[in-house]
This record gives sequence, structure tokens and C-alpha cells, in this order.
Amino acid sequence: TAVMQLVERGQIKLDEKVTAYLPYFKLEDTRYRDITIRHMLTHTSGMPDEDDYEWDRPQLDAGALERYVRSVSNRELLWEPGQGTYAYSNIAFEILGDVIAKVSGVSFEQYMQEHILDVLGMERSTYTMPDADQGLLAAPHIMGMGSSFGAKVSRIYPYNRAHGPSSTLLTSAAESCSYAAAYLNGGKWGTAPVLQPSSIEELWQSHAPADDFGYYRNIGLGWFMGPYKGLEAKAHGGSDTGFRSNLVVLPEPGIAVTLMFNTDYLGLHQVNNAILDVL
Repeated sequence: TAVMQLVERGQIKLDEKVTAYLPYFKLEDTRYRDITIRHMLTHTSGMPDEDDYEWDRPQLDAGALERYVRSVSNRELLWEPGQGTYAYSNIAFEILGDVIAKVSGVSFEQYMQEHILDVLGMERSTYTMPDADQGLLAAPHIMGMGSSFGAKVSRIYPYNRAHGPSSTLLTSAAESCSYAAAYLNGGKWGTAPVLQPSSIEELWQSHAPADDFGYYRNIGLGWFMGPYKGLEAKAHGGSDTGFRSNLVVLPEPGIAVTLMFNTDYLGLHQVNNAILDVL
């Protein structure tokens, strides 16, 4: 959503090389020079994924995101960028977050707060954990092992400014409904514009086969798409230590469901789809 806002303002071009915005972005694999913004948004860049988010040793300063982007220079691509092969990459989304910061001239978190969360009236939502109402934070639960088998509170909370773009939105089910409603309302929250309708159409264009699971069948610009009981669905889910979530939008009947678990080992989609069926 943020990238498309900047596209609308002429500050980002989807088919421009990432290096045009971040000259310090590089990989061991020289094919990185061909990666475009669109490739990263559609997870067809060939970028690998992250396997250590360092939740137990978070970086909290404003330079964390750029340092992370610089730190991936020893990585190799999985394949040629843009050949239509999909692989989800949180690394790519961290890099896109840094693009947002450099193009806008403010931190990634500040841009998201001012141009998306505040516009949508998501008053308690934030990308910056120290700014959150600590009394509203749900405790992350993981599966215990051995003598502590069963649910237990995770000793770490998944927060690290190096992974803000992929992972650190703190929000509630109620406030995330505002985000879904804006997409159902042609990009507006009330009279406040978040995106132009043409941008939503662009986001929801299929670019590659994805996971072939229900409405996660194809990937657009950051959105998954596919059929759900005769209707076209747009969705995105995810998980971090102690948490799972899913957001699915059915534009034709004007229905959206947002669901959040503060546990990472239970079947979220069964609950999500049961709610969809009721609606």
C-alpha cells in the first residue's frame, strides 16, 4: 500500500531497479542488479528468505533497517529475477521498507504511521513497539516441550526494527478492519483517500502462481489471490514467534475477515474459513 502511494506521487516506478533507490543494496550474486520493485513486491525476485530475525537480540535504533539491507550482501539469489517463479522473501520486504524510507525522507515507521495508520483512524496501531500501549500487547504463546508441554508464554517478543517492514505492525482486530474496509471502499476510509482505485486494481493483478492453497493460489503486488467457494478472494496471512494472523477480502460481496491468534501452533485457517462461511 505504501509503495503504491509513492507510485501515485511519481516517487517510485514499479519497473525501476531497486538499486536506483538504494545504491548500497547488493548481493554476492551479481544478478541482483536486475531486480525491480515489482519483482520484490511479487516475490519473483529470486531473493532468499530470512531464517533468523534476531528477536532475542533486537536492534531498536533508527539505523537498524539500513544496516540490515547492507548486511545481506553475502546472499545468493535462488534464480534469475523476474522469470515468474515465486518464493516468499521477507528480506525483499525489508528492502522495500528501506526504499519507502529513503524515497519519503522519513523512517519507515513514521511513513506508515502518517500516511496509512493515521489516515485510517488506527489510533492505537503502531510499527514502533515502545510507542504502543503496553497494556494492550497480547502475550505470544508457543508450544512447550518436555515437562512444560502445552502452551507457554514465549520468553521473547517478536520486535526488531531491522524487520519492521515484514513483521512489526502492532494492531488490533478492530483497527485492522479499517484497513480492509478501505480496500472494499475503492481505497477510501470515509472521505480520506488511501489509494486510487486504479492502484488497487494494479495490486490485485496476478503475476505468478503461488502456494496453490485456496485463496493463496496466485501472487499479486503483496496480495495473494484465488477462489473461495465461487468468489474471488484477496488475502495475506503470516506468523512470527507466538503469533499468527490472516486477512481475507471478498470484494464482490463486500466481506472481509481479519483474524489474529496470540499462539503460533493452532489451525488459524479453519477458524478463518468458518467465519467466512457464516458471513
